[in-house]
Amino acid sequence: MKKYIYIFIGLIVLSCSGGGDDPVDPGPDPGPDPGPSTNTAPTVPTLGTPTNGQLCIDNNLSFTWNASTDAEGDAIKYTIEVSRNDTFTQITHSFNNLEAPTRTILLERGIIYYWR
Repeated sequence: MKKYIYIFIGLIVLSCSGGGDDPVDPGPDPGPDPGPSTNTAPTVPTLGTPTNGQLCIDNNLSFTWNASTDAEGDAIKYTIEVSRNDTFTQITHSFNNLEAPTRTILLERGIIYYWR
């Protein structure tokens, strides 16, 4: 009989020991995922000089434009592309990641250029 009492007591201890079957408390609910933050586009720069369609006598062409602003304060970089045709199928000059709203470009004389 003692043998059965020890087995019975052993089963009670094992069944109440919390053997890892209890769920882990995840803590407070952080709330729904807000998703990605909205980022608005910066303002569109407008070309100051040279005027589109203007005959340029000097082949050293200075581009200036009004600086864009960004509501979130992100860095703004500009790109100038120059082509010999208005469809820009062949870009002759490309300047990327410009930080200042000005750039001087040396172009070949006697050629009609388009820029954007």
